[in-house]
Amino acid sequence: MTFEVFKAIGTRSRAFISVTENKSFGLPRAFIDKYGITKDHKAVILYDKGVNKVGLHFSANAPKFGLAVRIPNEKHGGLIVARSFFDVNSLDAAKYAGRYADFEVVKLSEIGINKEGDGDAFVITLKEKVVPTEEPGDNDPDTVDADDFIDLSKIPF
Repeated sequence: MTFEVFKAIGTRSRAFISVTENKSFGLPRAFIDKYGITKDHKAVILYDKGVNKVGLHFSANAPKFGLAVRIPNEKHGGLIVARSFFDVNSLDAAKYAGRYADFEVVKLSEIGINKEGDGDAFVITLKEKVVPTEEPGDNDPDTVDADDFIDLSKIPF
């Protein structure tokens, strides 16, 4: 038998786009590697207010309206700080924060941006977080309040 050491600890293996509460878009390393995005790319944000969809187009051609893609090193993912996008469109980033693994890769020509059909956009549909209406543990008998006393003598070990 030949064993090898598993060295990919702490590595994300799924490609997704995330929206952060700090008004940014997050790109895990798996997404960056899969689609060949580098720190030389700029992200152009496309927005369809009617259906609440956001598209990210990455270009290395220094687009006029591109935002920097911050990639600190070869191990970590990237970040696109988009405060102005969220502010101008009155979008509460905290309400939409989360991972969007269900993004679509769409040709720019299909969404009416580039008539020559050159380039892709990664499109997500912003979804509001579901906020539970009850306090955690209200009706769950298996949940223990941190302030409750736990009798360790009754634990069978």
